[in-house]
Amino acid sequence: YDVVAIDVYADIKNQVADVTVSQTIHNSSAFSLEVEIYFPLPNNGIVQNFMMMVDGKEVKGELLKKEEAKAIFEEIVRRKKDPAIMEYVGYGLFKTSVFPIPVGADRKISVTYNQILDRKMNLVDFTYPFGTQKFSSGSLKSLKFKACIESKDEIKNVYSPTDEIKTDKQGNNKVIVSFEKTNYVPSTDFKLTWTTDNNEVGATLLSYKKKGED
Repeated sequence: YDVVAIDVYADIKNQVADVTVSQTIHNSSAFSLEVEIYFPLPNNGIVQNFMMMVDGKEVKGELLKKEEAKAIFEEIVRRKKDPAIMEYVGYGLFKTSVFPIPVGADRKISVTYNQILDRKMNLVDFTYPFGTQKFSSGSLKSLKFKACIESKDEIKNVYSPTDEIKTDKQGNNKVIVSFEKTNYVPSTDFKLTWTTDNNEVGATLLSYKKKGED
């Protein structure tokens, strides 16, 4: 199969994010595919009200806590011999029921959930697990991300240590963040950080170390 496109929109107000994800999967094989999806939950903050739709119809699934998810990740590693999957051991998991994708057909999978974000003093973090796509067989034809951030306090700085983002500041308390990529395979999860402050000057130092670099 091919993941043709992923489109993520996050509506963030203060510390709460309403996230909507759309994925288009194409069956390029010569036989019908029985599909079961494992969706790693962002490991920062609290995720709730998770729902998955396939072609507009809700599919049954269950939210698994980190302890239950760990056993599933370990089983996938055992079968696929891919230790990279173990980086998601600290994540929770949403597991769907099985649904078919006929030969040559597309399935549009939509996911919605609420997330209470981590906040440390005036620093707020948002993460989305794009990194799981590195296990796919090919590149994404289209990847889009957009977030609308609103805060009761003035938004001072918006930064991503993982991706180049565009920011459109609409007043002191609202920022639109976005990026788009084509024919692309994400290698890491997307991370977004911003600071809020009522003071005239807001500054926060955030250290970040890339893998394999000093």
